[in-house]
Amino acid sequence: VLVGAGWSDDAIVELRKALRRDDGRNAARIHGLLGLAYGRRGDAARAAVHLQQAIALDPDSAAPRASLGDALRSQGRDAEAIAAYRAALRAEPQHRDAANNLAWLLAAAADPALRAPDEALRWAGVAVAATQRRDASLLDTLAVSLAAAGRFAEAVATLEEALALLPAEATERRARLLQRRALFAAERPYVEAPRR
Repeated sequence: VLVGAGWSDDAIVELRKALRRDDGRNAARIHGLLGLAYGRRGDAARAAVHLQQAIALDPDSAAPRASLGDALRSQGRDAEAIAAYRAALRAEPQHRDAANNLAWLLAAAADPALRAPDEALRWAGVAVAATQRRDASLLDTLAVSLAAAGRFAEAVATLEEALALLPAEATERRARLLQRRALFAAERPYVEAPRR
């Protein structure tokens, strides 16, 4: 119910109450949900605190590690986000979101020292395989990874696949993919702009 509530203030209040009432059996899950809630509301610092608590309480769980990666990335802490995604994938090697987000950073990070195109391709492949090539966002990441590895023709073809999956009303997403396709056709990789 709380997840469907759109991470409202009321949902966070209820999760905090549940955490206070909890006998310890559900604390990791509640901290994880609070981390997600704060993250979705744009409070990456609070999200990170709760996700680190969830990890401490359930060190074998991939989900809070992947969410911590998201929170760190939103703060511009890409190196730490990469470490969190890698930890999530050690816990669950087929975790689609961690694989996709790690691949994106390894392919397109603003800091060239963080880029690792071969590893990006590996993880993008894991994410795309999980959906049988039916998710445009995951195909976009694969295309960015292919371009980072210098495989531009494959990157263009993969973006064509992604474009074919987009609904007609997804005009902004389509525009972004078309911009990347133009880059790849010119044999230039996509690299994120540095954050300030």
